[in-house]
Amino acid sequence: MLVMSGDAGRERVADSLVVPVVITRPRAGWRRVVVVGCLGLGTAGIGFVAPWVGPVHTDLGWLSLVVTILAGLTMLGAGLIAWLRQPANAIWRLMVASYFAGFIWEVAFIPASVFWTLTLLLVNLGDAIFAHLLLAFPSGRLRSSGERLLVAFIYAYAVGTPLLQMLFSKPVYVCTVYCPQNLLLVWPNNQVADTLGRLTGLGVPLLAALVAILVWRHWRRASAPARRVLQPVVIALPFAFVSASLGYPADSLGIDIISNLVRSPVWLLTAFILPVAFVLGVLRLRATRAAVASAVLELGALPTLTRLQAVLRIRLGDPKLEVLRWSEAQAAFIDQDGRATSPPADDGAEALTILERNGKPTAAVLHDAAISDEPSLPDTIRAAVTIALDATELRDELRARGGQAGGLPTGEVTFLFGDIQGSTSLLESLGSQYAGLLAEVRRVASEVAEQHSGRLVDASGDEVFLAFQGARDAVSAAVELTRRLAETTWPGDALVRVRIGLHTGSPELTGSGYVGLDVHRAARIMAAAHGGQIIASAAVISALGPTNAVAVRPLGRYVLRGIREPVALFGIEAQGLPGGFPAPRAELVN
Repeated sequence: MLVMSGDAGRERVADSLVVPVVITRPRAGWRRVVVVGCLGLGTAGIGFVAPWVGPVHTDLGWLSLVVTILAGLTMLGAGLIAWLRQPANAIWRLMVASYFAGFIWEVAFIPASVFWTLTLLLVNLGDAIFAHLLLAFPSGRLRSSGERLLVAFIYAYAVGTPLLQMLFSKPVYVCTVYCPQNLLLVWPNNQVADTLGRLTGLGVPLLAALVAILVWRHWRRASAPARRVLQPVVIALPFAFVSASLGYPADSLGIDIISNLVRSPVWLLTAFILPVAFVLGVLRLRATRAAVASAVLELGALPTLTRLQAVLRIRLGDPKLEVLRWSEAQAAFIDQDGRATSPPADDGAEALTILERNGKPTAAVLHDAAISDEPSLPDTIRAAVTIALDATELRDELRARGGQAGGLPTGEVTFLFGDIQGSTSLLESLGSQYAGLLAEVRRVASEVAEQHSGRLVDASGDEVFLAFQGARDAVSAAVELTRRLAETTWPGDALVRVRIGLHTGSPELTGSGYVGLDVHRAARIMAAAHGGQIIASAAVISALGPTNAVAVRPLGRYVLRGIREPVALFGIEAQGLPGGFPAPRAELVN
């Protein structure tokens, strides 16, 4: 934990901003990746040579062949990158499998009928894997039982329809070296085989339409960060849909002009879309990580969690992102308003990046789960939150000592004194939990002071002492502090009410803090209030001026302990705050 004061503390925080990024090395072994990569390159080489030297002639043009192989290698490269980044994510397996499935046709050039038969049986497997990839992107998991059922049917359709056709197919080839035989042939009847081919080819557009609808539904339901991650499949989907919807029926019906179109080099270039878009997405996430790291520098030497949250929302494109702090008193993570936050739902839409210190939680970031697609990004977020958290603790320490740059307010100052009503009974009922409750009250008071341009002067026991340059800020802070503490759920359902006193004056600021009668008056005004009540002096009301934010109710003139002259007191009331308090706890002057 970083706890320093003065210039040394500020220098230490500034130094810590130089290296806010925590980089984790990929967990996937490079050796395995290199082996698979070399195997893929070898497959590509064989795929380029086999059509020209193999025993079976192919009419695939050399340009189309080159484009197909290069597009496949791009998919392989994207799959290896995904493997290195997130080995536990199955998306890389689908990418790599899609690449190797695209070269199943190579097996047909091995001069043995068993390989030729196997090729015809599995020739459509690559398209089935690609459909699986579109639906499972980017998590590698299918989202529902309906999607799993559809993908299983697509695989069965990709293998089952060729199998059904091969039971009757006996193609006639002009052979020079050997004539491959269909080992699955049961009843030679090419007319039946052709009819089955036409019928099964017409079912592909329906399956493609179902995949397109589901992918589009993923897009519509996704948050802004998740949509950015889904961009590769959304861009590639229309081209894959057109290829499947036109290519298969055209082949089945013998429409050569369409078959040639979807196999032309220009159209085959669309196979680059998904892997290239994926790689660009990875680079974008890397840039986002750098942007998050630079955000801490942008916030200055002493960043706050509130400002960090605002910057992270912009840099990560997640308007719902929340920077949370751990509350010992509530035994939960709390947001910037002090409300306990529930853990993320089981739907996987949100993720919680937790920061721990000495094995205990200290803070967390609730963000869109899509942000975790860059493995090192959560670590960068943790580093940024650590710096802001340490800076917040350091700022509170400096304020208490009057050592923060800018110092404590001078000239006309409005003081806010507050303490917990019934603190003794709370201590007896809560026991060891009372220390956490006090820490939470002090933290909220410091945070409210920060939000309203005030300063935490002191916090000891069950009291807090804040100072503000303006009366409006002090009154707003008093209302916010009262509301925050009332809305907080405390251990044992304890009722924590702070009585608050406000006074405006022109105290003397010394090296040890404020001195003068005005400080004494503010403390005595607080002592006259009841728990949950805000009482202000006439000086505060005069400095406050006309306002619609709060209601001011005259309470009368009272003699405060230790102060000779009677003081006019006023109750500050606001919507949502408790009311109906008894007369102040002081002697009323008629």
